[in-house]
Amino acid sequence: MVNKSGKQQKEGGGWKEFWGFFRKVRLSWGWIMLSLVISIAYYAVVSFIPGSTAALYAGDFSMAAIMGLVINNLAMLALSLVSSISQLIANARSVRSVRNSIWKRMMGVQTSWYGENDPGRLLSAVTSDAEVTVTSLIAVIISVPSSLMFLMMCMGQLSSYNGKLLGVLFIVVPVYVLYAVFMGRWQQRTGQAIQMKIGGLTGFLTERIRNLPLIKSFATEKKEEEKGVAAAEELYKANVQFQYIQGVLAAYIFITEAVGIVAAVIWGSMLLRSGEITLEAWLAFFLFVPMINNVFRQFSALWTGIKELQGRATRMSHLMDAPQEEQNRAASMDIPAGDVTFRDVHFGYGESGEVLSGVNFTIPQGKATAIVGVSGSGKTTILKLLERLSTPI
Repeated sequence: MVNKSGKQQKEGGGWKEFWGFFRKVRLSWGWIMLSLVISIAYYAVVSFIPGSTAALYAGDFSMAAIMGLVINNLAMLALSLVSSISQLIANARSVRSVRNSIWKRMMGVQTSWYGENDPGRLLSAVTSDAEVTVTSLIAVIISVPSSLMFLMMCMGQLSSYNGKLLGVLFIVVPVYVLYAVFMGRWQQRTGQAIQMKIGGLTGFLTERIRNLPLIKSFATEKKEEEKGVAAAEELYKANVQFQYIQGVLAAYIFITEAVGIVAAVIWGSMLLRSGEITLEAWLAFFLFVPMINNVFRQFSALWTGIKELQGRATRMSHLMDAPQEEQNRAASMDIPAGDVTFRDVHFGYGESGEVLSGVNFTIPQGKATAIVGVSGSGKTTILKLLERLSTPI
């Protein structure tokens, strides 16, 4: 675009924009780290449950085995509750902080930027975009380290029975990697499309509801109703595509879980028949496989979720990067005395070229001055520049 305050911005979201946005806002890192520590402790307790359960299934009914399983389950429930509460607090405090940052940024954006970007469409950036993006990112920050730790613990315990038991991972891992690569791109595009449609519908409804008396006075209800239905239809199509993705995801998860269980039964049975593992080890292996399968499924979901968040965070990132006023407008509203002078002023809208090119004139103080010209010659643009609603190049 010609206007510096209205640079053309790309449609898609990239890693640079995604992480750049979160570097400009403050999250509640204290609560996030606390939630992470509790989550790791929770998964550490969970990793011991398959072994304790397998011992009981194999016939060990000693008091130590029974009490160990009971204590593990009680600790798991307590840590799960505490982890959920701490993460809710981290989410609430972080969303509040991000919303404040976005709102403060919006107040400082150059007025001319809003001429290229409809303010009504930015409403969801402060409401739904901020909440969905921040809570999802916090879930990633907490889930990835704790899930990795849990996976290592599970693999360590399986290795203690027999290292060959880990061979089933060579079947499960490639399936999830392929899923993450292809589904991630799909979800990114769909997530961005949904947020754009939500922003458009929110902006449309905000403007129309505010001006309902004016709409009725001009008897344009039917026309506005049709526009509203069209906007809702676009959002519906985006949501249908998203639900289609969720359906494909559910089917894929069902297939991979079935593959994992069948592989565990066959591989474990072969090792048991050959005498390389005991019945207790086979039972523990059978209980560990769904857990390991679940971890890989979470990693796949987290990856595709991050790709979707890239799309969701795009508009907020563009807003945070919008050109800011050079000084506080509230502190500079006093009109100085003297003549008003335009000296070699250039200005343009979008890609249509310059409306004003090298304009020079002086409006004497205290004199009545008329600006005359044909339609499109720049009269309104000059008034916008005088009122600082636009910024010259």
